[in-house]
Amino acid sequence: MEELKNKIEELKNSLSKIESKEYKECFNSVTSILDIMNEKIEIWEDITGYEGLYQVSDLGNIKSLSKKVSNRNGVFVKKDKVLKKYQDKDGYNTVNLYKNKEKKLYKVYRIVATQLIPNPENKPTVNHINSIRSDDRKVNLEWN
Repeated sequence: MEELKNKIEELKNSLSKIESKEYKECFNSVTSILDIMNEKIEIWEDITGYEGLYQVSDLGNIKSLSKKVSNRNGVFVKKDKVLKKYQDKDGYNTVNLYKNKEKKLYKVYRIVATQLIPNPENKPTVNHINSIRSDDRKVNLEWN
């Protein structure tokens, strides 16, 4: 399995030398293979500023974490829940995150990139490699 992962990484690196149209087709094929290999196993990480409340995954999902909630009927536990994404008018996925009863709207790709993709050169924008704005997977995003 490790050898296959290494071969796929080599293939991904060589794809950067291929012309744009061919690159997109090859990129989609490689990421499909990676998805099958990983069997949709998601790696989750806390979202900065929302630690203990929300997490982001390398597959571009956002989830709220379990918490105790009380109401007039008593105390109960709300389980982890993957949040529903909403597309804005430009085709980007968005989610609302809540903290201290305040709601804030975020673009999912920005959360994925800022949390999971190093940006040592402090590049300001995030590029969707395959040009699909709703594809928020880590493997499809790069700082530009």
